[in-house]
Amino acid sequence: MQKRKRLEEFIFPLLKCINCQNGSLEIDEESIRCRKCAAIYPIHNDVPIMIPDPSLAYNFSPAVVVENSYSQQWIDLIDNSAGEPVLDLGSGNNPDFFPNLIKLEIFALPNVDVVGYGENLPFADDTFQIVFSGAVIEHVQDPFEVVRNIERVLKNNGKVYIETAFLQPVHAYPSHFYNMTKTGLENLCSRFIMLDSGVKAHQAPSFALNWMLKSWQEKLDCEEKESFLGATIHEIITEYSKNPFSRRWMKSFTEIDEEELACGVFF
Repeated sequence: MQKRKRLEEFIFPLLKCINCQNGSLEIDEESIRCRKCAAIYPIHNDVPIMIPDPSLAYNFSPAVVVENSYSQQWIDLIDNSAGEPVLDLGSGNNPDFFPNLIKLEIFALPNVDVVGYGENLPFADDTFQIVFSGAVIEHVQDPFEVVRNIERVLKNNGKVYIETAFLQPVHAYPSHFYNMTKTGLENLCSRFIMLDSGVKAHQAPSFALNWMLKSWQEKLDCEEKESFLGATIHEIITEYSKNPFSRRWMKSFTEIDEEELACGVFF
């Protein structure tokens, strides 16, 4: 009952039709309908499904569901909104609740407020005081369109905070498209006035190295794994410096394994 009341009184007034971009909507127990173009968006467990094909909202594997709670840096962002609406773009199934926070995801997970796509955010212009997104932009098909949508729904004095991947292996939730350098992310966000950019403590090189090495060793058979885990850093550097095309410690790799940890790709 409380979730339904929140949908009707807080979330619904902020929504717009993704088909005709109109804000003239009406709501009943089972759906939201656009008065202008007659588009209908189902409501599932008090979550509006604001995507072109609603069936995709339920088409996910439990393996892609991230259920992390907010760390202090995200809580601080929400607290700095002075009670104004805040959007978490790509929230996963985060269990934490804040009355002014809307959690948007592409799947109808239990703790999500709205199902929608970043490339066509289902919200009216000038809606949010803060929009934040953590480890999501690498998974969208058109990050530039996502940023244009963020700019549209952001209030004039609003703030944006985005974290994304740089040196990370392929990790699909459910797809992985683009990794970015700091300069690349700055270019992507050039529509905004930059207050700061850089590397947070949880984005340090040690995380990239640990992730790469752990993923590498998990793909090896017993004999190769033992050899790899027993090798020194000096031995590994020497091996691939002498012969950059050496297959040592990679004989067990499948084509998908190669893609996950590749230095580059081609088309």
